[in-house]
Amino acid sequence: MDTQTGIDPDPENDPVIVLHRRLGQLRDRWSDFYRIYYERSTWYARRLDNGKTHTAETHTELGDIITEDHAQNPVPWRGGILP
Repeated sequence: MDTQTGIDPDPENDPVIVLHRRLGQLRDRWSDFYRIYYERSTWYARRLDNGKTHTAETHTELGDIITEDHAQNPVPWRGGILP
């Protein structure tokens, strides 16, 4: 942290970079089955087969929800209704 500006010069701590990294991690794993996005402090995953949407407060929580949902009712690979 720069003591004069109060800005952390390390891009690894930039909230936008951290958000995009977390979003990318979820999408890398699940984008063939869910549409994943972040909006207004909420994480979303919409199933590509039936459009059911799951929400969470954190990316970790959403990852857990997706894992459980997919285990109970697998989404067909890229066989969904969403573009």
